[in-house]
Amino acid sequence: MPDLGGLPALDVVIGLTFVFATLALIASGISELISRAFKLRAKNLEEGIRNLLNDPDGTGLANDVLSHPLIASLRRNGAPADTAHDTKPASYVPSRVFAAALMDTIAPPPQPNQSRDLVQAARDNIDQIPNGPVREALQTLADDTRSGIDDFRTAIEGWYDDTMDRVSGWYKRRIQTILIVIGIALAIAFNVDAVQIGGTLWNNDSVRAGVVAQAQKAADDQTSTDDPTAQIETGAKTIQDLQALKLPIGWSDASNDSADPRKLPGDAFGWLGKLLGILISGFAVSLGAPFWFDLMGRALSLRSSGKPATTGGGTS
Repeated sequence: MPDLGGLPALDVVIGLTFVFATLALIASGISELISRAFKLRAKNLEEGIRNLLNDPDGTGLANDVLSHPLIASLRRNGAPADTAHDTKPASYVPSRVFAAALMDTIAPPPQPNQSRDLVQAARDNIDQIPNGPVREALQTLADDTRSGIDDFRTAIEGWYDDTMDRVSGWYKRRIQTILIVIGIALAIAFNVDAVQIGGTLWNNDSVRAGVVAQAQKAADDQTSTDDPTAQIETGAKTIQDLQALKLPIGWSDASNDSADPRKLPGDAFGWLGKLLGILISGFAVSLGAPFWFDLMGRALSLRSSGKPATTGGGTS
């Protein structure tokens, strides 16, 4: 049996993290394709701005701001938010652009015969906003302004940034949910059973050595890419390499081969173990490829520094 405190146990950790990192890389690429297809970032951003301006339907102040030329220019072809040509809405709006668009909406530049005091003009227009929560928020920002319109704009930028921090949290939680679903689906599709894989790595020296060598090669050759298609292709190729190393990934129809760990379980206990292993893999994938690649890199560094110290007897 491998030494619980020595390199074999560490190699099992490296092997499992490599498998999780590979599956997470595929899941990351799929989630990014889904995000782009359904414009999740843009929808999340617009939902955040509508929430900020207390306009959930987007028919009032939020619509005016989102349709402002400064924000519309961030969209494909500069299309306003409510036009049919808006095939790629903005997924990011800088705080200075939002503040300028909002200021121009609530306090447009004065005409020659009007007062040049933009802060006072803004206050007057804010008082006319029918939306109570937004009116009160902007009144507070305007009342805290002491040095002119630039300070008022800076205050709006800070208000926007604080809201966008929460909006980023919404998006991350949604992506996390998507990753869990994708992770479990991939674990089922590829039969990535963490318990079974861990057992194989634990008991088979040659498979364990091959997987660790593959993990080291991946760590040495790793180049990050934001291309989701490339991520999926890289992950799929690595899965094939792991299968070639006889790691029990994938399903087998060899029902007569009782020694094949990839075959379907034959009893309720086997199915329970299979379900547990797949769920562990699925939820592990939701932690993301960067997490697992970083953990794998740390484990490889620890391994290269020599055998970890043990606190008990020798190997068995």
